[in-house]
Amino acid sequence: SDPALVPVWAANHPTTQFMLHEFGDPFDRDDAAIVTRNLGLTRTSVEVVLAGPPCQTFSAAGKRTLTAESRYVFHVCAIAEVLQPKVVLIENVPQFGSVLGGRLLGRVRVMLSEAGYNTAASILSAAMHGVPQRRSRFFILAVRKDLNYLNPSSILANCVKSRSIDIEITAETAIGDLPPLAAGESATRYVDPPGTLYQAQMRGGE
Repeated sequence: SDPALVPVWAANHPTTQFMLHEFGDPFDRDDAAIVTRNLGLTRTSVEVVLAGPPCQTFSAAGKRTLTAESRYVFHVCAIAEVLQPKVVLIENVPQFGSVLGGRLLGRVRVMLSEAGYNTAASILSAAMHGVPQRRSRFFILAVRKDLNYLNPSSILANCVKSRSIDIEITAETAIGDLPPLAAGESATRYVDPPGTLYQAQMRGGE
């Protein structure tokens, strides 16, 4: 809850709302009502909630235990219960699903189910969807139960099956055609033709 964040956010995103709120510990469901009310949000006024709770303790280098910070994911579930958006998408590190032997994931899915959502979970790799970065992330997709034409399990399964490429996009694959430059030099045109299909696509048919 650093007050310095407010003017920084306002300067970069002048048309969006920003709110500082310090969530208490232990978990208190009333926080969700306070946050949504102060933002002027009402039930079903938001269609999609995207959340990336702090993941340091869940990462490969973390202790993978519950701390005050790591319990923020429960607040996401509580906010979903208050606002009832159509879809909730939670993103975290790949190890999230194995924290406490999977019990944390289980609790999150139970909370979302009690809030009125069907859920599915999967690990997706950005590199297999055309992003030149080896970055895998754990996703929990929750869809409101009355939207029975949307199946979260099928949606995530399609994301895995419909990956845009069959091999990972590396930095060399993506930008290996950039001309070599010494310190202080600049360039506005390519010197060599694209060496990969990805490079050709990024040039827009140049």
